[in-house]
Amino acid sequence: MMVQMESVFWIVSKIAWALIAPETLLLFLMILSAVLLWTRYNKQGRILISSTVLIVAMVSILPFSYWILGPLEDRFPVPKKLPDRVDGIIVLAGAEDISVTAARDQPSPLLLLARFLVRLVLNQSEFDMNQTLRILWRML
Repeated sequence: MMVQMESVFWIVSKIAWALIAPETLLLFLMILSAVLLWTRYNKQGRILISSTVLIVAMVSILPFSYWILGPLEDRFPVPKKLPDRVDGIIVLAGAEDISVTAARDQPSPLLLLARFLVRLVLNQSEFDMNQTLRILWRML
């Protein structure tokens, strides 16, 4: 029963995010303001569409992502020198196109191999071609 509830939660969370995602909310505001322009509430429609366009312009022009994520990324400084021994390296997922992988029933990586390159740089002191090829093969 637990697996079924987890899958229901996953589906509900995807639908909820599709409805409350910022780009969806902006689209709903634009549609609502366009509808209001053709009713007796056209003044409110003009105000709403003007503010929506202003929000879209601000998000497009101003570096909001840096302002929000910058403090989080700067929280942990990059070490000047790596330790002599590294017991493990954690590489987060995300370099795979899940929809293509599911459709073809085989892994389908994205073109971004930055995580692989970071792994190589961190492991350069003990570079092993066979290990590197095994890692690359897993990515493909």
